[in-house]
Amino acid sequence: MLCLGVLEPLWKTRTETAWRIRGRLEMIIDWTKFRGYCTGENAARWKGHLAFHLQRPGKIRPIRHHPALPYHDIPQFLQKLRNRRGIVALALEFTLFTAGRQSETRGARWHEFDFDTGLWTIPASRMKMRREHRVALNEPALAILRELAWLKSSADDLVFPGRKTGRSLGQHVMKTLMRDMGYNGIATAHGFRSSFKDRATEQTNFSTEAIELALAHAVGNKVEAAYRRGVFSKSAAS
Repeated sequence: MLCLGVLEPLWKTRTETAWRIRGRLEMIIDWTKFRGYCTGENAARWKGHLAFHLQRPGKIRPIRHHPALPYHDIPQFLQKLRNRRGIVALALEFTLFTAGRQSETRGARWHEFDFDTGLWTIPASRMKMRREHRVALNEPALAILRELAWLKSSADDLVFPGRKTGRSLGQHVMKTLMRDMGYNGIATAHGFRSSFKDRATEQTNFSTEAIELALAHAVGNKVEAAYRRGVFSKSAAS
């Protein structure tokens, strides 16, 4: 009951935080059981335990998707973005062309790139799913890398360095740039992954599995529903 005492006050008002705390508690209790410090049921376990008492998080607060720009509006966005020169603008454009996560771009290092094959190999340690991910770079993405290569510092392996040597760009710099461009509440950098998904689904013949792999998703889970929100998707479901 101690777990409920911690979780219940937060469950309906700070649901995401409470869910994360529950997960941490479950891991800690599992560790203590393995080490022999305690026995019995894991009081923080969700399935078959807390699920009978607490409301599922998804039913408390509707899932909010990242605002995404329709893919046919991307060319106009790029024109505006290219008027905003600087390392942040280049990082945002690179993120768009690679359909990656902001953290993958901000942490990108030169040794991860193979210019001969046009591949970007992101190590598992930097990926959300903790699996190595390879990105086939298109020409616009390669052009950005070539431009930055001229500015590369021998003391810094970061492709998109921050103001201090050895430090990457800040977590919110792309969000701030898009806000300054007038896209606050309209689109996000993460939303470009959804734009990629919609265009790839509606305008190409690539399989769903190939598109999901390009996004570094686990194929066959609920993630597809979160990203495929275009007109084709809606008509296909009807």
